[in-house]
Amino acid sequence: QILFKDLFRFLLVYLLFMIGYASALVSLLNPCPSSESCSEKSNCTVPTYPSCRDSQTFSTFLLDLFKLTIGMGDLEMLESAKYPGVFIILLVTYIILTFVLLLNMLIALMGETVGQVSKESKHIWKLQWATTILDIERSFPVFLRKAFRSGEMVTVGKGTDGTPDRRWCFR
Repeated sequence: QILFKDLFRFLLVYLLFMIGYASALVSLLNPCPSSESCSEKSNCTVPTYPSCRDSQTFSTFLLDLFKLTIGMGDLEMLESAKYPGVFIILLVTYIILTFVLLLNMLIALMGETVGQVSKESKHIWKLQWATTILDIERSFPVFLRKAFRSGEMVTVGKGTDGTPDRRWCFR
């Protein structure tokens, strides 16, 4: 549950970066010529992504950015950019931000989660240890229980039936 919370926060930030950079980079691609200009010729084909920007480019570009993040991407869309210098700068900043900052953020979140879980597990272990000791004490005969007991009997309140609630306490 804690792990999913960390992953959800990371994926939310990662998706925001990916959508923002994809929209910025797609806007830098040259638009595709319309299919009407090619209808009179029989052997004419209309170019599509990655050579230009069409209606399907944004979703395809999101996938290409994800591939680039995991190291499987290529830069074939670079040839169709209006401003290749700006395109490269945006692409490099995206790669640096996702590789360095976001993945380090994920590692830091996971490290913090491991610390919290280990702290909670230590408290749980102490509680289980105390429960085990009490169970072992209850299994002793009465004369042995009194021999090992330390502290003193103290009245800590009243029970539901009005009788005094007496317990062994350390002082």
